[in-house]
Amino acid sequence: MLAAVFIALVLVLALFDWNWVKGPVQRVISETLGREFRIDGNLDVDYFPLEVHAEKLFLANVDWSEEKAMARVSRLDMRLRFWPLLRGHLTIPYLIADQPYLRLERNEKEANWIFAHSSDCTPTACEQPVRVQRLRVRDGRFEFRESKLQTSIDMRFESIAPQRPDALAPLALSGKGTYRKAAFDLKGRVDSPLELQGKPQPYSLDLTASAGDTLARVSGTLAEPLQVENVAVSFEMRGPDLAKLYDYAGIALPTTPPYALKGLLRRRGDQISYEGFSGTIGDSDIAGNATVDLSGERPKLAAVLKSRIIDLDDLAGFIGGTPGTAEGETASEEQRQAAKAQRATGKLLPSRPIEVDKLRAMDADVKLTASHVESRRLPLEGMSAHLKLVKGELTLDPLDFGAAGGRLANTVHLDARHTPLDFALNMKLQKLQLPKLFPKSKAMQDSLGSINGGLTLKGHGDSAASILASSNGDFGAIMGPGHMSNLVLEVAGLDIAEALKFLLSKDKEVLLRCAYADFGIVDGVATARSVAVDTTDTALLLKGQFSFVDEKLDMTLLPKPKDKSPLSVRVPINIGGTFAKPSIAPKGGPLLLRGAAVAALAAIAPPLALLGTIETGPGKDTGCQPGAPEPEKKKDEKPAKQPGPKTPQ
Repeated sequence: MLAAVFIALVLVLALFDWNWVKGPVQRVISETLGREFRIDGNLDVDYFPLEVHAEKLFLANVDWSEEKAMARVSRLDMRLRFWPLLRGHLTIPYLIADQPYLRLERNEKEANWIFAHSSDCTPTACEQPVRVQRLRVRDGRFEFRESKLQTSIDMRFESIAPQRPDALAPLALSGKGTYRKAAFDLKGRVDSPLELQGKPQPYSLDLTASAGDTLARVSGTLAEPLQVENVAVSFEMRGPDLAKLYDYAGIALPTTPPYALKGLLRRRGDQISYEGFSGTIGDSDIAGNATVDLSGERPKLAAVLKSRIIDLDDLAGFIGGTPGTAEGETASEEQRQAAKAQRATGKLLPSRPIEVDKLRAMDADVKLTASHVESRRLPLEGMSAHLKLVKGELTLDPLDFGAAGGRLANTVHLDARHTPLDFALNMKLQKLQLPKLFPKSKAMQDSLGSINGGLTLKGHGDSAASILASSNGDFGAIMGPGHMSNLVLEVAGLDIAEALKFLLSKDKEVLLRCAYADFGIVDGVATARSVAVDTTDTALLLKGQFSFVDEKLDMTLLPKPKDKSPLSVRVPINIGGTFAKPSIAPKGGPLLLRGAAVAALAAIAPPLALLGTIETGPGKDTGCQPGAPEPEKKKDEKPAKQPGPKTPQ
């Protein structure tokens, strides 16, 4: 009898159509989650071992989503443990999901993974009623939408073999996405979704996003999975130009050469920080901390940056130029082509329009210090800068460079609140040392002299070139008593005999009374009002002008030697050409008279405004005023032979 009952029970179970119970199952799950749940395909059960097979599962999304399904599964196979079922617990030794689809999204107020009828149990308050021990996914799709940061991700994912036999199988991901409407490709791996069940624990990920040559890698663990407000992960990025990050981060950065950076990325609410990062930008190293605050009307960048060596060419993007592309310089192919196109114009000043919209799109407060500045043209040393940008108004105060043993102290103001932009520059030259201004010239290394002065400039335009072409201002510099190589003076005066003598024997120094330059700048044209170098041996006078409008040079150097030489050529030297291709050549015309030179020297005296910039110390004369005494000679220096009566040549 028992055998007959057992056989009958087996037959009933074998012939039982489990699709009859889909209705009750769907109702229970729908009521539990507060969302519609359906099994639109076949439902079947195997008994030895106990396995459930279901097709075409559907879980509804929140009402505000444009996508009806939060989750779909083409086929679900899972094994169950019988005895825990008797205690009301569902233990699943393994679960296989074919073609699963999952869409996670959040709007300004809520996320779709928070269910209306969530259990009151917490991981520490009661035991979880469902426990999946192993998961295998085949041909899955994942979508993520986040409205505040305009994030959209569409991925394919599959389970891959774990690194340890007892570990859960992670997921391999690949797909595409957009951030702030800028597209990127994404690939990598994340922990198994089973890590999210039960008590929250760190969730590991390693993802790489790329957009052309720009690449970003996120790796580490999330303390709170599925949360974008509280994130702390390792973040690496590299690319051809930091300016391209504007599309992804909304941060207006200047054009830079290729970069590579690595640090810790954190997000706490509206604060996104990049902490302890370091790396390279072109041929410069950079390190520091940066934070972007998204809570205001505009994003605000705050950063404190340090560098051991900054290559000045890498900063060309700050004035609309192209980073250095000479041999040995780090630059992208796009920047090399841009530099080639610029050279083809024959112009040196950057004419690329300043991107006003970017300056108005964010605020900034950035400090930068550099121990050393590398420059092929200028004898720069260290650097210190503080940039502030508020509602399109940019100031650099200070923008200081150590230069030639002294200092270039600058303040810069750029007003992009209207067009064309307004620009103002105030520069002070403080104690620049003559030999350090020409570090590659052996003839200048024994020279002695300190240069002081200043430059004021105001202009308007939409590029560096147009701003300078409209500029007005003044430039003045002055150097007091010192010493200078006679070789430099004789060559400048084309005194061939003297120059050859010094080249074949030991050079000598002459006493420098003073040197000064005074230029007035009107509508982009700088005119030499008074420029002279006066020594006991030679005087050099400069006349003429140069133009920011057409980048042309039109100046004449008037050498006035005070000594006699049978091979002296007393003709002016013409300085012409353009900024990009200057030319220096003797100027045709009648020979100058020695008597005229003496008369001109008697009138040498700089503008009074320049005298106030000299810092010679108590009781010392500048040497630049008419009748001023000669500078002191070195102890081992013989007095220079004074010229006799002058006669015309």
